[in-house]
Amino acid sequence: MPKKLTIQNVYLSICLLIFLFITYPGATIFQEPVVWYITGLPVILSTYFSCICLVLLFVSRDFIIDKISVLLFIRIFVCLIPLVYISDFSSFSSHFPVVIVSFISYFIGVSGHNSNRDNLVTLIIFGLIICFQVFFTFSKVDVDFFNLGYKSAMSIPIGASNIIASYIVPVLLLFAIRPKQNLILKIILCLIMFSAIVLTKSRGGIISLLSSIIIYKFFIAKYGMGKIILMCAIIAICYIWLLSIPEVSYFFMGYAESDNTNMTIDDLSSGRLSIFTTELQRAFHHPIFGNGMMFNDSTSSSGSHNLIIELFVQSGIIGLFLFVYPIILVIKKGISDLKFSQNNLPWLMIIIAQLIHGMIEVNFFSYSTDIIFWFACGTIMSKTKGNYSAKGRIIYPLN
Repeated sequence: MPKKLTIQNVYLSICLLIFLFITYPGATIFQEPVVWYITGLPVILSTYFSCICLVLLFVSRDFIIDKISVLLFIRIFVCLIPLVYISDFSSFSSHFPVVIVSFISYFIGVSGHNSNRDNLVTLIIFGLIICFQVFFTFSKVDVDFFNLGYKSAMSIPIGASNIIASYIVPVLLLFAIRPKQNLILKIILCLIMFSAIVLTKSRGGIISLLSSIIIYKFFIAKYGMGKIILMCAIIAICYIWLLSIPEVSYFFMGYAESDNTNMTIDDLSSGRLSIFTTELQRAFHHPIFGNGMMFNDSTSSSGSHNLIIELFVQSGIIGLFLFVYPIILVIKKGISDLKFSQNNLPWLMIIIAQLIHGMIEVNFFSYSTDIIFWFACGTIMSKTKGNYSAKGRIIYPLN
């Protein structure tokens, strides 16, 4: 238990419980979860709870307003501008609250001033529960793992297949790099999490995990270029060898037709390149403030499958800047702090892993991913700000 229960501890814990056990029929285009869950509206619940915690912060006068808080607050209103010239509101009510809770989640995270060790433990427990939900689902589904329909059957309350992997990968990384851990326990839990990633049958999960490890070794652990090249060569050789195994080759094909001898890069990407092209064309219809939060049959029903393109499509150049610039500030500060302390490293790896996954899958712009992501950003910035005033508040200059 935390030495002192804070709003940050309560906020993260309750939100994670909502993600784990509350969903509604038809929440995904995939099959209904076979694990136990409560029928409800997690987007609305997490939004209400976020607002309650925000009010409590203001009442306690124990909060911080910094440059990123202001930018994320402005982003809320920028995302409303397309409503002036876009008549389709089909997805607005379910996606706009995510913009609000992203701001609140960062605001709560940056206002914390404890060690946040307890929040890391909470996230690890969260990841392990997801893993056991995956194992249970795997034991219950009647679809063969190598059947294309398996990805649709791998569904739990928080999401399906690729979405599940986007949560397990960051938790695996933060646990693997935490210092002073029992080595045997670390190996066992990392194997459990990796097995769960494989069982999701998510190529994006494997790619984001390997990419995050390489980034960690090169930019953070300061491995030399020779070691990085050797690591990449070993990964490439293993990948080529594994592709010679029919079952593994089929795994990496995803939704592509594995028996197509004239397969294109677009086929291998399960049509991602076609989606990128189509969505970029749509983005230039309204390049300044975007096309709004529309997901329907006339667009890409599940988004652009790329964080940058989706930001450009939804909120234009302005919205893209208001999302990307704060992340640059967070990563820059997180890396800078590593010279003095490793406390922020697990949170930094959560951010990096989720960003990498967001370049090839649809994991952002959902209440669960964005809350965890921006809470991690706020936690990193909270450890680099000054001291509290007598009133418990600091308003930082915007220069």
